[in-house]
Amino acid sequence: MLNKTVGPESIEFDPSGQGPYTGVSNGRILKWQGNWTDFAYNPMYRDRDCVENSNETKCGRPLGLRFNDVTGNLYIADASLGLLSVGPKGGLVNVLATEAGGVPFKFLNGLDVDQLTGDVYFTDSSDHLVRRGPKTGTFELFVNLPGYPDNITRDPRGGYWVAMSNLKAGDPAGAAPEHPVAFRLDQEGNILEALTGGVTTSISEVHEQTGSLWIGSVSNPYVGVCSA
Repeated sequence: MLNKTVGPESIEFDPSGQGPYTGVSNGRILKWQGNWTDFAYNPMYRDRDCVENSNETKCGRPLGLRFNDVTGNLYIADASLGLLSVGPKGGLVNVLATEAGGVPFKFLNGLDVDQLTGDVYFTDSSDHLVRRGPKTGTFELFVNLPGYPDNITRDPRGGYWVAMSNLKAGDPAGAAPEHPVAFRLDQEGNILEALTGGVTTSISEVHEQTGSLWIGSVSNPYVGVCSA
């Protein structure tokens, strides 16, 4: 359970394999150390609205999380507060950006770090799963899934895990035991395996680490885990 809060949307492990880390609905980043402990927080963390409630506009809503494996810094895509970062020891976050080119961010979500250059990539909104095509400046359909994709992560076997929060029929993914909640794909977009509703419902991310699947959600009060 997540210290009386909900919504562990993204799952991440630090460069030494410790964790997982996740962001929750009261704006904090938590770390698993046999139990959930506070790792990082924004300046509003002592505000009553953030301690007792989940005022996301005021307290922040950390979604995408990724470590820089070289520096150990954690980068955070916060839907309300912008692009944030915190050092390897955690603590108070730094606000790196709230706008680009004079245009304020609306809803930061996905985030990744290029481990060679240190560049940080993030989305301000997204509703398609695409990849860069063989022709410069073009894109191609990667896979057509029966639901709406949320986060995508690499798996250690050379493919990808894609989580789905809702099916195209309108039902929450996993609403029935046979409903898929996530797919593992190869590099060509072929479906290799599926997780179904017997695992959990309305998931946002699957992170494969040392033989286990760690499962995030925007609404559940826990992080799920099962064998890979």
